[in-house]
Amino acid sequence: MPEVLVAKALTGRSQEASIALQQQLKSGQVDLQQSILRALEPHLLQLCEDKHGNFLIQRAIAVNASIAWKLKGNFAHLTTSQYGCHVVQRILDTSEDLQRQIVDELLSNDMFSNFTSRNCVHVWAKILEIKWSDAAFGHRVFESINGSMRGRWHQLATQETGSIIVQNLFESAREEDKAECIQEVLDRLPDCAANQWGVWVVQHLIEHGSAENRQKAYDRFVEEAPRLSLSQYGHKAIMTALKCKDSHFLKGYINKLVEGQEEGGIAQQQRSSNGHVPSHSMGEKNRRSMLVEVASVPQGLQIVTQLLTTVGREERERIIKAVRKNSVFLKGNKTGLKVHQMCERARAYSGY
Repeated sequence: MPEVLVAKALTGRSQEASIALQQQLKSGQVDLQQSILRALEPHLLQLCEDKHGNFLIQRAIAVNASIAWKLKGNFAHLTTSQYGCHVVQRILDTSEDLQRQIVDELLSNDMFSNFTSRNCVHVWAKILEIKWSDAAFGHRVFESINGSMRGRWHQLATQETGSIIVQNLFESAREEDKAECIQEVLDRLPDCAANQWGVWVVQHLIEHGSAENRQKAYDRFVEEAPRLSLSQYGHKAIMTALKCKDSHFLKGYINKLVEGQEEGGIAQQQRSSNGHVPSHSMGEKNRRSMLVEVASVPQGLQIVTQLLTTVGREERERIIKAVRKNSVFLKGNKTGLKVHQMCERARAYSGY
């Protein structure tokens, strides 16, 4: 009897009964299937949140999708449930009416809490990919999302699951629907790039964003070069930008790296006829370049390696010159020594 198996499925030993019922739903006669569905109805929510019961409910929905309507009003709760979220994903593969019901219920909840729930991430990934037949409804969905998340997109980008949501949004949404999110990430780019999860969002923006947004990101990278180059996570964003080989970014970034070293030389050239150095250059003459700081930390080795294999001869010479001027200092630590040796090999290989 189905009722007996359903009763067993509701106990702590639910796996065997759940598998038996799934098999009967898959290959049984219509009468048996209907009998099982009737026996399941009073216990749908409990089974959705069960480790083995959720598979049974997914099978039941595959047999008769209308049973999903019995869960109306509980979709937001199930989305944040460890096992219930799998049932919601299955329902999203059915009719658009059910998809709209799920979305309406989710939008009525606190969006930030929903987006940062570990269990909801795959549900929202599917929702963001839906192509709504009613364009007005799709527009309303993103209007509601943006209204709830306005001013908090950058916070979401620095959360583990939130960063995945933001990346899904970048990939799936129309330009006008994701414009606010992108702008907030760009406005707080240094904070996002220096974060364990936010750096994924920034890397995604650099690799797949529009030319205009990538250029804005490059400009912020140059402004924040010292902080990001020395950051445990920020340097990953710098590396991604370097691999894109944008000439404008490379020039600005290298200028930022070596400017301290070269200002001393400029100051010498600006020495007046009476032998005095202009006052604005006095304090900068002996300042080490940022490149030396970068070359002294483990992540800096990756940055310098990428630069030496990316830039042209003239820029490579500037980097090598700055390293050689500080060879004694750099040889004092393990990473600095590796950078110095690499620059010497590059110098010998290039013949200068």
